[in-house]
Amino acid sequence: MDEFSVIVEGIGNKVKRLILRNKQLKDKLLQVEEDKMSLKDKIGRQEERIQQLESTISDLQVSMVLGSGDTSHARQKLNDLLREIEKCQTLLNR
Repeated sequence: MDEFSVIVEGIGNKVKRLILRNKQLKDKLLQVEEDKMSLKDKIGRQEERIQQLESTISDLQVSMVLGSGDTSHARQKLNDLLREIEKCQTLLNR
């Protein structure tokens, strides 16, 4: 009978350790999920910032081209912008 109680006690200890380990893993999973969401938000903000900067660069390039005396380069840039506008309109009309 004494051997049986030792086995049961050993199983009980293993169950307690498993429960503790399960709780630790759940806590770690929650932390990783929070980190993931935080990083996704940061990526979204960075993508928005990139779009803003690209728009600013494009505006600066247009102003530089229009400010210079090179009419052929200005005409090419305006044609590129018109094509981009037409693509946007096509997407909106779908």
